[in-house]
Amino acid sequence: MHQTLLLLAAALFALLPQVQAQEADSLRQAFAESETPEEQLIAASALCSWYSMGSNDSISYFCQQAIELGQQLSDPPEVVYGLINLGFWHHRKSNYGQAKKYYYQALWLSRQNNLALEEAKTCNNLATTHQRTAQPDSAYFYWFRAEQLYEQAGSPIEIWKVYSGLFGLFREKQDTAQANHYAALSYRWCTKSPNRSDRGYLIFRLMQYYFQTSQFEQMAAFQQKWDAFKLERETDEKLMQQPQHIALYLYANQQDEAVERQLLRAIAFFEQSGVPYRAGWTYEDLAKFYHQRGRDTEAVDALQRALQYYRQADVPYRRGRALHLLYQWKKGTGQAEEALAYLEAYESLEDSLASITVEKNLNALRVQAETEKKEQALQIKELELSQKTQERNIFLFSSLLLAALAAAIFLGLRQRLVTNRRLADQEQQLQQQQIQQLEQQAKLTAMQSMIQGQEQERVRVANDLHDSLGGVITSVQNHFSALLKANSAPQRQSLTQRTGELMAQAGQELRRISRNLMPRSLTLLGLEGALEDLAGQVRAQGLECQFQAINLRTRLSEEMAVPLFRIVQELTNNILKHAEAESVLIQLLQRDGSLFLTVEDDGKGFTLEAARQQSSLGMSSVASRVDYLNGTLEIDTAPGQGTSVNIHIPL
Repeated sequence: MHQTLLLLAAALFALLPQVQAQEADSLRQAFAESETPEEQLIAASALCSWYSMGSNDSISYFCQQAIELGQQLSDPPEVVYGLINLGFWHHRKSNYGQAKKYYYQALWLSRQNNLALEEAKTCNNLATTHQRTAQPDSAYFYWFRAEQLYEQAGSPIEIWKVYSGLFGLFREKQDTAQANHYAALSYRWCTKSPNRSDRGYLIFRLMQYYFQTSQFEQMAAFQQKWDAFKLERETDEKLMQQPQHIALYLYANQQDEAVERQLLRAIAFFEQSGVPYRAGWTYEDLAKFYHQRGRDTEAVDALQRALQYYRQADVPYRRGRALHLLYQWKKGTGQAEEALAYLEAYESLEDSLASITVEKNLNALRVQAETEKKEQALQIKELELSQKTQERNIFLFSSLLLAALAAAIFLGLRQRLVTNRRLADQEQQLQQQQIQQLEQQAKLTAMQSMIQGQEQERVRVANDLHDSLGGVITSVQNHFSALLKANSAPQRQSLTQRTGELMAQAGQELRRISRNLMPRSLTLLGLEGALEDLAGQVRAQGLECQFQAINLRTRLSEEMAVPLFRIVQELTNNILKHAEAESVLIQLLQRDGSLFLTVEDDGKGFTLEAARQQSSLGMSSVASRVDYLNGTLEIDTAPGQGTSVNIHIPL
């Protein structure tokens, strides 16, 4: 039974494009008839994967079954995949809060069991959900983590999905340089994927992007890739008999005027570049655009121009597609004679496709003959040039005149540039002064918050000295007074022993207060050692605390290390006091000249707006220290879903 289920699941994924409803029914029957938990887990996991790409609510039931069976059989990877599928299902239904909940559970379980590949997939999905909920910094953080994990797991091909996500992120930010960078990376890695549909999807997406951003050279390159992609499984005849134009989908959601303007710009670009094949393709798009909007005369004119360029570029199957479209349009408008003429031309062209190879050979011979003629013509011109001294003199005089004009134009432009540069420098100085004023105001605000935090720290130290150390010292004084009055030796011995214990207690209290003021581990071991020590203190109070230091190449200065330690100390104190959490994650990452600090807990969470209205002194102290370090602070929380604090500090 176990082997039968494995073969059934493998056959399902191998034949996924042709799978029918009865195959899902077969898996459900196999799940119902399973005799052991292992067999049920295989069937439930296969059904989860089957339903994950659709909207069928059955996925919730089977994923829960897979999770419970995976926990029962101590199979963490199956539990993680069940959580990922549940999160993806909620993501598709726009339940982003629920999706994050399942993703965080999968992320924690993956880390606990050192499942690098599963953690990478979870981070990739989590980044996509953060991007959908307008949290680009969190999305960037999780995509960066996914990239590292894919490399550690030995699956670099999957990195194309990470780069594709980053491409979309920077495309939304309208950062064309970064978007182009990650677009190139995603395509380079996707070409190594054995999944043909992944490659087709990415080629289509990038062709759309380059079209919409007017990068027509790149668009032309990906049009060629799209043609090659289709020809991998279809002949020229089949492509001609089933005409389709992917570019029609590129402007489906744009305004008509913008689409027409973009198409005309593309046509002008390809005509100036001398690329008749691409010019014909774009004219064909324009014709379909006009036809869909009832502008039939303009549609026919545009398609005839496309035919001219296709004939010039010698692409018979595209000429056939254009002729077939003209036949259909003329037939639809009742112009029978013209429709018949186009149909005859189409059929004639279809018959001639079999002789394309011969035509290409003849064309090659013609090109060779034309080349020889041109070479002979060049030789004749070289002989003629040697006899045209007078024409050469005229040319030299014209060149000198043009050089003089160019020099005059250059001097004028140079003077104008100098003036513009002077004005720009003045404007830049004014802007710099305004920036300095704003920075001074921000520093004053940060200093006020830090002073408030210092005052609170002084009050706490004073209370510790008075309530703790002061009480112990008072007790020592009382014992000394009693010791002086003691009459018997046993009484003096007891008082002396108790006085020594009180002195030792006073020393412990003094060391505790000193450590809170400035941890010795921060001075001796640096920030990494101090945070590890702090994590040990959190664990000593009953919480599971994990500390990760990634890529820390140099020891930070005390000016930066102390505020960062105070930030983590304040956040862990808040977790101990309010979060009711079971586990805490402290992560410190260095990359690209920046520090990324993350503190996460699985506690009860809170409402962010309500917390901001209360404006507690502790969180104000954290925010002021982040501002002091010129960093950014992001808090991701909700009631019942834990809390994640992400801080970015430039080095």
